[in-house]
Amino acid sequence: MKLRTTWLGIGGAIVLTMGCLDYDLEKPVEGNTHASCQDDADPKIDNHQPGSSSVFADQDSVELEVWVSDAETTATALEVQWLLDGTSIATGVAPDAAGHAVASWDGPRPTGGQTLAVQVTDECGNTDEREISVCQESVFAIEQFDDDHWRIEGSAELQGDTVELTDLEQWEVGSAFLTDRELRADDLHVRFEFQAGDGNGADGMSLTALDTERATGYLGGSGCGLGFGGDTSCDDMPVGPALPGWSLELDTWYNHDIDPTTHDHIAFVFDGQIAAPAAWAPVLELEDSGWHVVEVLVQAPRVTVSIDGAIYIDEELEGAFDFPAHIGFTGATGGETNRHLVRGLEIVDIVCPGYAPDLGEPSDAEFEDPPDGEVSFTTEVSADWVDGYCMDCTVINYTADQVEWEVELLVEGTITEIWDAVFTPVAPNTRFTGVAWNAVLDAGEQTEFVFCADR
Repeated sequence: MKLRTTWLGIGGAIVLTMGCLDYDLEKPVEGNTHASCQDDADPKIDNHQPGSSSVFADQDSVELEVWVSDAETTATALEVQWLLDGTSIATGVAPDAAGHAVASWDGPRPTGGQTLAVQVTDECGNTDEREISVCQESVFAIEQFDDDHWRIEGSAELQGDTVELTDLEQWEVGSAFLTDRELRADDLHVRFEFQAGDGNGADGMSLTALDTERATGYLGGSGCGLGFGGDTSCDDMPVGPALPGWSLELDTWYNHDIDPTTHDHIAFVFDGQIAAPAAWAPVLELEDSGWHVVEVLVQAPRVTVSIDGAIYIDEELEGAFDFPAHIGFTGATGGETNRHLVRGLEIVDIVCPGYAPDLGEPSDAEFEDPPDGEVSFTTEVSADWVDGYCMDCTVINYTADQVEWEVELLVEGTITEIWDAVFTPVAPNTRFTGVAWNAVLDAGEQTEFVFCADR
């Protein structure tokens, strides 16, 4: 209740009278040390999350947090609200006794930069506000592959959430491109899973950003062309036209005349020039019929590539990145085969400054190539028991010529069984040679055999 003051004039004198009003002009606040809102201090925002320049890389819910305080009232008497460009996205958020308030900002959110604001208000209507500049990336994930959005060529087939690029047939070539979206090829983050295996090693596949202004088709060469390359030859087998744009190849077959390493490897290639990669790296075994996660970050001119969380390429490259692109996959077999599958595609069309995803750690794998001009022979124990064991053996022709191979090994014990080779004792070693179908290896070709022995 407040006092009312009245000034009256009586006989030339001024008399002051005081009475009571039946309503409050100023409302005291519970817990406030001031009797009047006229003297009430503003509440304060002490901290908040997200912070300015935050980038949201998906459309999942964002947790909004703020820490507030007021010198003259308890935190629970304050009210918090969040606004996007002036429109409320979370209201009536009550802080706890420590002044901490949490809300959720659910998608979908508009793409690009925007202004987020957080306000705190006390019971007297006093406020504090912070503006926060944030950015939402353009992100989309492919859960199902369908003919309405994808262009399918050659041997490729759509299988629900998976694309099969090649089956276990020789000289297959297939491609699948997302044609209902045109993206800039110089700022992209692409993540997908791939599988290669079930065959005998050839040839590989690619992720390709196809330059739509120069493209005349969606299918490149077979064999070493991996479905995107061309304008060269592999073991005298002509391949098809090169696809314009850039490609990341996942190569599982050694072609001695163009490949930079004997190992499974990746390479970043411009305009399908498979014999002249801008960057390359040997990688751990790719054709194990298991699923592997590949991430490619292009922030031209820098390119970063990781497989299963290990970074193999991270460098600035010279080449054309600035073009409109259709994103897709290609794959091919040659004289040898593998099944090539893709799933789990996610694409970030980068629009936010400062976008920096975590692709993993630099690979610490060590690789040693055998010198050119040799036939390589490697062994691995595949089974072992007290009285015996079995050995997997691989022979690779690293020469530039066709060879009829033979290798020698000091064998422990007595061979009891052998598959895909024959053996001859040549004390103290054992000599192995091929059978009718694998006795002769072309340049870059390989074969395997297995034997078991008693100790």
